[in-house]
Amino acid sequence: MRPSYRSDIDGLRAVAILPVVAYHVGFGAVPGGFVGVDVFFVISGFLIGGIIQDEVARGRFSYGRFLERRVRRIFPAFFAMLAFVFLVTFANQLPNQLVAFDGSAIAALFSFSNIWFWLTSGYFTPEAGTQPLLHTWSLGVEEQFYLIFPLFLMVAARLSARYRNIAVVLLAIVSFALSLAAVGEHPAAAFFLAPFRAWELLIGAMLAMGIVPRIGSAWLRNGVGAIGLAMIGYAARFFTETTLFPGWAAILPVLGAAMVIHAGSSGKNWAGRLLAAPPFVFVGLISYSLYLWHWPLIIFQNSYGLFFADASAHQLKLLLVAISLATATVSWAVIERPFRSREWISAPWVWRWAGLGAGAATVFATLTLSMGGFPSRFSADAVAMGRFLNYPTQDMFRSGACFIEPPATDRDFKDDVCLAKRDGRTSHLLIGDSHAAHLWSGLAASRPEEDVLQATAAGCKPVLDQSLGAATGCARLMARIFDQVVFRKYADEVWLAAKWNDADLPALEATLASLRRARIAVKLYGPMVQYDAPLPWLLVRAEQLRAPAFVEAHRLAILDELDRQMQAMAIRNGADYVSLSAIICPNRACRTMATSTTPMLFDGGHLTRDGSLFLARAQMKPTRSASAN
Repeated sequence: MRPSYRSDIDGLRAVAILPVVAYHVGFGAVPGGFVGVDVFFVISGFLIGGIIQDEVARGRFSYGRFLERRVRRIFPAFFAMLAFVFLVTFANQLPNQLVAFDGSAIAALFSFSNIWFWLTSGYFTPEAGTQPLLHTWSLGVEEQFYLIFPLFLMVAARLSARYRNIAVVLLAIVSFALSLAAVGEHPAAAFFLAPFRAWELLIGAMLAMGIVPRIGSAWLRNGVGAIGLAMIGYAARFFTETTLFPGWAAILPVLGAAMVIHAGSSGKNWAGRLLAAPPFVFVGLISYSLYLWHWPLIIFQNSYGLFFADASAHQLKLLLVAISLATATVSWAVIERPFRSREWISAPWVWRWAGLGAGAATVFATLTLSMGGFPSRFSADAVAMGRFLNYPTQDMFRSGACFIEPPATDRDFKDDVCLAKRDGRTSHLLIGDSHAAHLWSGLAASRPEEDVLQATAAGCKPVLDQSLGAATGCARLMARIFDQVVFRKYADEVWLAAKWNDADLPALEATLASLRRARIAVKLYGPMVQYDAPLPWLLVRAEQLRAPAFVEAHRLAILDELDRQMQAMAIRNGADYVSLSAIICPNRACRTMATSTTPMLFDGGHLTRDGSLFLARAQMKPTRSASAN
């Protein structure tokens, strides 16, 4: 049945978008705010899937009319946002960054940005903070789903209603099973690609198709609606970037959204009345524009200080929320609403405006790509610096053999290469994630008479407790390395390094304690020096502004406290400790200045695309622990 307007669903859109914005801005109270996108998927499946089913059932479905509605809904505000992003990136980004951006812009324009970011980046990776169109991945998922779903329903329409419903349910089960199978081994694919996300939209469609029985009891409706809201809130509050997602974890926000929608479909209930309150409805009405605009505004403020220069961190978050809401309101009132109305814009003109916008964006992006990002905008030194944004890592990390990242798995780890040691030589085993892999080449070069072994994998913390990823290749690799290599004392010393955060400390301390009891020599490397934007760009910008302090202002000083905590932990557990912050930033003055002749070398360190600074070919002397036992 074709869904009629429901103010509670607009309110549910507010429940979806506000955690997303809060998460992206950086409010720590909602570390799982990304689940709002899953709520949007269910809402979309209910509304759009219901319309498609209604038209197919009545034999009135037309791809032309359907696509016209999608163009009216999606593209006008999208084109306005894209034009703004084009202008800002052209004015600020280095040639390499601009070329990468134009690729993502073309992908977003033609609704395959989810595939683009699956291949080139990730949602939870450091690079995500430099991608102003990353959020368009969800639009790609929806548009790909809506290209296929009508065909499926038109085929299923030849069946009886019962078998059609069974077919939809089976399709949802298959998609969910694919998500479960992929999330451990291929988390980026499970997150970004439509086949692994289709079940979330299908659950919404199942509600619209009447597959789920109505709830007759008023008290049961109240309970279902309230529990659904609580499930969404719990996921937003307690999920984190380390949660294996989507997979099983996605059930909480997806079923929560479905319960809220279905309770409202069945009759009045407490959750529906709350969501129908005017503030929730208004935020829901502007939610699409808010979703489109908030992310690039956050990226540009964090990267370029586009709006505010002197605000405190907390003030800046509030200001970003305010400017996002204001921009979304204008976008909704001036762009979205007029283009949705056939009285304002006729169907032929919708297609003309869409073609003009798509053509202009494609020409601009193609021209920028062909010109290599217009390097004439910057000095020769700045262009040379920018090249380091895309440095080759194959040899430096020993990717695919000793550093495992998707699509490779733990089965691709090459023991004969990564764990090879020579008789009579001291051996060291480096374990950890990509931050550890960055260190290998420098450590190996600094110890030519010793063997530096390597067991590293993307996102893989070198700790014994891998319960958060028990089914992943990372967990299997760590378990095997600790059981068969570390505790059998294959190497003379074990080196632990990773992109550490506060949440890692309990598991890390337990690991250090276990290694101490086993009398295994351990060296712990502290957190790397990191910045909130790519360091090459920060250095170029500092030169342009003639402001040497600009780079230091973007260093993540919060890691200094983590460094102190980890040093104390190492001392408590008899491990040596290497403070990379103390080496690279003696007296809090980080060595980040480059010369024109060696623009890629930074006084004993090298840069990474995530804004981190790592040592290379340098002796890293540990702070000796108080106890050597």
